[in-house]
Amino acid sequence: MLRKLIRYDMRSMGRFLWFIYLAVLAVAVILGLSIHGAASAVSNSPSYMGASGDLVSSSVGMGILLAVYTLLLLAMFIITVVMIIIRFYRNMLGGEGYLMHTLPVPSWMLIVSKLLVGFIFELIALGVSILSLGLMMLSSGSAKEIMQAIGVHISDLGEYKTIIVLLLITLLVSMVYTILLFYVSLAIGNLNNKHKILVAVAAFIGITIAVNIISGLLHINSFATMFVVAGYPDSGISVFQALLIKQIILDAACAVGCFVGTNWIMNNRLNLA
Repeated sequence: MLRKLIRYDMRSMGRFLWFIYLAVLAVAVILGLSIHGAASAVSNSPSYMGASGDLVSSSVGMGILLAVYTLLLLAMFIITVVMIIIRFYRNMLGGEGYLMHTLPVPSWMLIVSKLLVGFIFELIALGVSILSLGLMMLSSGSAKEIMQAIGVHISDLGEYKTIIVLLLITLLVSMVYTILLFYVSLAIGNLNNKHKILVAVAAFIGITIAVNIISGLLHINSFATMFVVAGYPDSGISVFQALLIKQIILDAACAVGCFVGTNWIMNNRLNLA
């Protein structure tokens, strides 16, 4: 049943998001081709004045394309988050909630379905942004030079492998926690009959402030230690690793708390009025 729920949510969210993903990739390719064209025009121009004219006209076009590309990237992430929030609110707490909660599945499974789909689309958005940069490099003809430059520096990152892995885990756990924070905030707001959205926003802000205070208290010793060992790189790396591990544990604990809270409200205090 969970697979069917995920398939339904993927189809519902993907109807609009796939168009944005394709638009980001298309603009990235066009921008890369314009960069390649500008470079070719300048290198093949017989005179300095001709090269300058080509460079100015090409720069204007590339500037516009770069602005469009940047705005599309920003819109892609914002719309993904907005869609995650809207789908949960409408399906679980809005008019569609009457149908969803009559399905022969427990509330936790409905929440897990929404969570997995939201997490998958956030990963897809990250993947699309990385892929778009790769397509831009390929279409601009500079992929080889850029990869060679990156390869030179990758070997220097060997001693930081543990930190890189911890940073990736921190990112993934933080993404899950953020989605569940939206869910529990909406569930808390749903307890109020008149000002659901306002209460949900207040709950989101309140929980965020409380978690940030706890995080600050948890990391205060680590920050102080990093300041003391600033001149000792090996010690600083160890302290930073410990800080990341603490953050992962805190985010995971908060994610579990948000999930339990959302599930409890769904089971005991659901208000679809």
